[in-house]
Amino acid sequence: MEVVDLANKYRSAGVVGIDLAGNEHNYPYAPHVAAFERALELGVHRTVHAGETGSANSVLQAIELCHAERIGHGYAIVDDPVVYDIIHSRDIHLECCLTSSLHTNAVGNDFNDFNDL
Repeated sequence: MEVVDLANKYRSAGVVGIDLAGNEHNYPYAPHVAAFERALELGVHRTVHAGETGSANSVLQAIELCHAERIGHGYAIVDDPVVYDIIHSRDIHLECCLTSSLHTNAVGNDFNDFNDL
């Protein structure tokens, strides 16, 4: 919650949002839901890293539980047409980091995995 309050406090200094990043398999979103709800109430933008090595359900949880406007990676959405459509219909931004994705083996060396995004 402190991070959200600091992000809100320093908006005039250029802070625009918060970001939840980490191993989506070992660290669930649930402990962060209250902070993301507060961010939504305050108008602080919200990014969650999901679907890099996890499933499309991880992306859906990031959207539903954390009100994510932006998803870090999100490659798994190509495996679930419903989540894919949610991303596109809500104009949720995907940020794809090629270097990170190579290190986590989320994509192959030829980057063809990005064609469906």
